[in-house]
Amino acid sequence: MSNTFIVALTDTVWTEVASGSVGFITNEGQNKLKYRESDILPVDTEGHTMEREVAAYVSFSLESGQKVYLRAATGATRAAITID
Repeated sequence: MSNTFIVALTDTVWTEVASGSVGFITNEGQNKLKYRESDILPVDTEGHTMEREVAAYVSFSLESGQKVYLRAATGATRAAITID
């Protein structure tokens, strides 16, 4: 059974939301968010941008030691994280 939780994000800090798992991210806020799969904390300029669109999501399948990090592109936003 999948487990889903909501994370509040700001544009000032990366937040680790998953580690060594399979799942997907949905942008639940009004602003764009940035995401990055990495084994270390990303720098401010890294990451892929996720628009705020209906049914916009990105999936991930992490290897051991890899993590997913999120942050708001500007301002604040929310994301739903679903872990399978």
